[in-house]
Amino acid sequence: MHAPIFVIFLIVFTIHLCYTAMGGKHGRQFTKPFLMPLLLLLYSLEADVVSNWIVLALVGGTLGDIFLLWPDDDRLFAAGLVSFLVGHVCYAIAILRTIDFSGGIPWWFWLAVIPYTALGWYLARKLASDLGKMKVPSVVYGVVIILMSLFSILRVCNFSGWSFWLPFFGSLLFIASDSLLVHDTFRAKIDNADLYVMVTYVLAQFFIVMGLLMG
Repeated sequence: MHAPIFVIFLIVFTIHLCYTAMGGKHGRQFTKPFLMPLLLLLYSLEADVVSNWIVLALVGGTLGDIFLLWPDDDRLFAAGLVSFLVGHVCYAIAILRTIDFSGGIPWWFWLAVIPYTALGWYLARKLASDLGKMKVPSVVYGVVIILMSLFSILRVCNFSGWSFWLPFFGSLLFIASDSLLVHDTFRAKIDNADLYVMVTYVLAQFFIVMGLLMG
């Protein structure tokens, strides 16, 4: 791993979390836009062959981070949602491109669909009444992120160790991060929600990128 860029990424991430924990709005607004570009730079330096899908996913994350610096603006919030949605679609494609489907889809994959469907139904039922005009976009977003996580499970057919586990864990952290964000924004405020959202979100991005880099 390119140590200098990785260290800079960790430092900026740590500083951002400190500002978040202390409620330092201006510090957060300054550090947040640098996180995904630094991860993109780290990926670009480490990859033997750079995947355009991963690049686009990180660009989407960067734009989403910038738009959500002003979460009270409905138009910017919607733009952030679209940016992250594009990022998840790109990650899903990047993940699918690493899987060998010559043997078909294994039977156990359909069993894995059951808990994901149950989770999606539970979250939609719990939050739907609070989403208002964002209900349909949020449902579409939720379906995409759940599919991305499901696709990551299929990588077990071709990969093992951290190359499999990191993208899978990252996809679960994305679900956790976005669920926290939606609950805090539309349903009820959660203590230290911003901190929890950023920890899970940045680790999700990092785990997925590093896992796909290994694969």
